[in-house]
Amino acid sequence: MWTNRRLPTLGRRALVLGSSMAGLLAARILSERYDEVWLLERDVLPESAAARKGTPQALHAHGLLARGRMVLEELFPGTTAALAAQGAMVGDVQANAPFVAAGRRFARGAPCGTTGLACSRLAIEAEVRCRVLALPGVKALTGVDIVQPALDDARGRVTGLRLDAAASPACAWCSATAARSRRWPPTWWSTAPGGVRARRHGCANGATTRRTKSA
Repeated sequence: MWTNRRLPTLGRRALVLGSSMAGLLAARILSERYDEVWLLERDVLPESAAARKGTPQALHAHGLLARGRMVLEELFPGTTAALAAQGAMVGDVQANAPFVAAGRRFARGAPCGTTGLACSRLAIEAEVRCRVLALPGVKALTGVDIVQPALDDARGRVTGLRLDAAASPACAWCSATAARSRRWPPTWWSTAPGGVRARRHGCANGATTRRTKSA
C-alpha cells in the first residue's frame, strides 16, 4: 500500500512529459523522491473535466477497473467520495454492474465486496490532476513544446530536455498521441523483439524509465 511518507531524495528535479493519467500518476510517485516535479504539457490544462487536443481518446468509452480505483484511493485518499459527490456511480462490481453478452444480460450476481466506480475519463483525470497539482513541489508548465532530449552518449542516459528553459536530471516519458517525440530521429530509438521501439537512452541516477511505441 502506498503511503505519503517522505523517502530518501533521488535528486532536485524530475521532468514528466505529458500530463494525462500516466503523467499525473508518475508525478505523484516522483514527488516522493524529488524536491520538484515539473509536468511539461503542450496543451493548456482545463480547470474542470473538459476535453483537450492532446488526449482525444479521453472522449472514448472507458472503464476503470476495481484495482485501478483501489490504487487511486491509496494514492489520493478520498478520490472515490469526491467523484461520487460529482455524480459518479459507486457500487459492488458484481451485484450492481450488469453484464451483457450476445445481447443477453447475465443474472445479477451476489455482492462480492469489491467496489466499482463508473464515471467519465474526463472526470477522473480532472480530479487526479487537481490533487497532483496541489502536492508540494509539483507544478505544470503548459504550452511547452519539447524540442529534443539532452543526451549523454558516454553513459547512455537522458540528462535533460531542450525546450524554452534548462534541463533536469530525471525524466519520464508519458506523452500521448500528438507528441513531438513520434517525430524524433530514429537514432534516439532502438527496436526490441516484437517490433516495439524504445528510447535508446536511460535516465540519470540509474533510473529505468522508457517510452515505447510501435515500429
